[in-house]
Amino acid sequence: MTKIFTIGSGRNGTKSMAVILGATFNKSFHEYQQLVKERRRTYIHMGYAGPQLKAKIRKYQKMGEFHDSDNCNTVFMHHLCKAFPDAKILLPIGSVRSFVRAHRAWGIMGPKDKNVNTRMFPTDNCWANWPIVAKLAWLWGKRNIEAIKRSDRKRLMVFRTKDISKKLEEIFRFVGKPINNRAVKLAKARHNKLTWDTEVVRAVEREIDQNMEYIERAVIPFKRAIERFYPHVFK
Repeated sequence: MTKIFTIGSGRNGTKSMAVILGATFNKSFHEYQQLVKERRRTYIHMGYAGPQLKAKIRKYQKMGEFHDSDNCNTVFMHHLCKAFPDAKILLPIGSVRSFVRAHRAWGIMGPKDKNVNTRMFPTDNCWANWPIVAKLAWLWGKRNIEAIKRSDRKRLMVFRTKDISKKLEEIFRFVGKPINNRAVKLAKARHNKLTWDTEVVRAVEREIDQNMEYIERAVIPFKRAIERFYPHVFK
């Protein structure tokens, strides 16, 4: 039975893959069960597997074939690889700017972020004075690198979000499913398009432009690591 996990950063194509693979999988979930309460503990202590994760694994073990597209799975991928030794993993990587723009407009990492204490961030206080857009850029990079590190790389396919349509046949060969016309059509459409007030978007864009030096500095180690692991992805 085919089992697929799509992981990575939000706004990087997880919803698109859920929609596209939904053309083939009867059970294709997007953030089917968020595990936010256990996320940071497992991020810091990789050996920890909490009750929510264990319940999710038990539920999935009864399903047979499925596709699960969940950003939280990035942190739990090593546990999921062990529980599902034949599963394949997809990692779409999008633009850091689009990630920062969307998450800043949402208020992620800001004072009203109700899940801020469960997210990935340094265990020390080194980034306390960073601009929020730089923190978000760091989060983009950290999620992508943790996705690679915590996955079984023999079962991992990495590609740019913008290349989903172009690489669709390769993706379907990798997951071991026949491609169909509906999947091809869905791959050409835009999914989960979000809209905000025009003034909010303008303010976020200004904040990004004003802090590009911090943003670029924040993602340097992650971009280098991704390019080292998967140089073909960014050609």
